[in-house]
Parts: sequence; C-alpha cells; structure tokens
Amino acid sequence: AYPAVLTTQTALLGLHSTAALAAYSSVGMTATVLTTFFIFFVDGVAAKVGRSVSQRRWRHLRTDVQLTFLSAGALGATTAALFALLWPGLERGLFGLADEVRSAATPFWRLRAAMVPLLLLNMACTGLLQGLGRVDVAAAVRTAGSVLELGGTFAVLGGGVE
Repeated sequence: AYPAVLTTQTALLGLHSTAALAAYSSVGMTATVLTTFFIFFVDGVAAKVGRSVSQRRWRHLRTDVQLTFLSAGALGATTAALFALLWPGLERGLFGLADEVRSAATPFWRLRAAMVPLLLLNMACTGLLQGLGRVDVAAAVRTAGSVLELGGTFAVLGGGVE
C-alpha cells in the first residue's frame, strides 16, 4: 500500500504545484532521517514479542507488549517535540529553499510532527502483530497508516493544516 500511496501523493502534489512537491519532498526526506533513529528503537523492543512467542515465554509476552507501546508512545512524543524545536532552524538555514517552497513546507512539517507519534505506534503495532504471526493484520494496520498519511496530504493541500 505504501508505494501506491507515495505515487498518489506525488501525483497530487505535482498537479497542485511545483512548490508543494518540493516542500513535501524536503520535509519528507528530513523527517524520515530523524524518525529512522526512533523507529530503530521501537522495532528493537517489538522484536522481543517475537522472541517471547517463539520461546513460548508467555509470562514475558504481556510485559513485552506493554513495553513496546510505552516506548512507542514516549519516543513518539519525544520526536514530535524534537520536530517542533528543530523547524525554525531548518526552515531558516538548512534547506536553502525558495520563499514559495519554504512557506509551503511549514504545513507539511507540522503535519509530520503531529503524525510522528501515530507512525511510531503504527510501527509498534505492526511489529507486535508480526511477532505474533499475524502478518495479514499487520499489513492492514500498515495500510491504514498509509491511508492516514494520504489524508494528511489532502488536508495540507486543502488548507486544513496551516
């Protein structure tokens, strides 16, 4: 689902404006780099669920699930705060974007900051479900996250995120 969503977003953004496409790309690449670090930790904790299931350590399973959601929530909040703190410096100096692109990037950055906790919880859910052998449900959860991201792009383009 993610490749289809990404293709749809790229087409919508390109039809909307070059500035929107450039803004989305700049924000997307930067946000991906920043969140990859935190996703690594969430995946590491979620992997314990698969280990507990494969070793039939049922007493540990509940704790592993709780730790996965707790870490995803805490890291999601931390990442969202980090995004909020970093944006003024990134917007002014790092990107070197044209004014039109920079003004279009702010709503995309705010959307990413708001969605990071959901992204990490989505990653936690899919990791847990895969560890429990429910790959079909994990794929559905991942698809739902991709559709939510597409909805966010529509919201930005429609002026719903300032």
